[in-house]
Amino acid sequence: MKKSALVLALFLAVSAAAFAQGSSQLSELLNGNGKLTFLGLDFTQARFVGALGFPDPAAIKNQHIENWNNLLVAEPKKFSLEPVFKLPAGEYETYVDDMIKLNKSVNVAGNITNESHSLDKAKVLKSVARYSLSRKSGTGLVYIV
Repeated sequence: MKKSALVLALFLAVSAAAFAQGSSQLSELLNGNGKLTFLGLDFTQARFVGALGFPDPAAIKNQHIENWNNLLVAEPKKFSLEPVFKLPAGEYETYVDDMIKLNKSVNVAGNITNESHSLDKAKVLKSVARYSLSRKSGTGLVYIV
């Protein structure tokens, strides 16, 4: 439970920082205007803290990261951001294919550590700069893990 709360807090903090970059788009979304695409989970900056808890880096890279992104699509009622932004029907979608492709570059074995880790604005911007998105209109939201 403690890990879940920490992960959720991290997601919310990173989401807030990312939205601050496009405040006019955020304003539109909060007013129920505009299209939002939930692009999934970006693990390119993730560190897996607690080396003993990650005995199989290959499984994390080749199975779990993709499965976690696909879960956002498979269980839309649990993970939809549509009610959060009170978006009208047709103005929200979840599309994780771009993040699945990007996450193939993650070096899970090299990112397992016993040290704490945090993301600063520069690291977030570095992640976002690498995006090659197939959805070109509306606002995209990514959780940088």
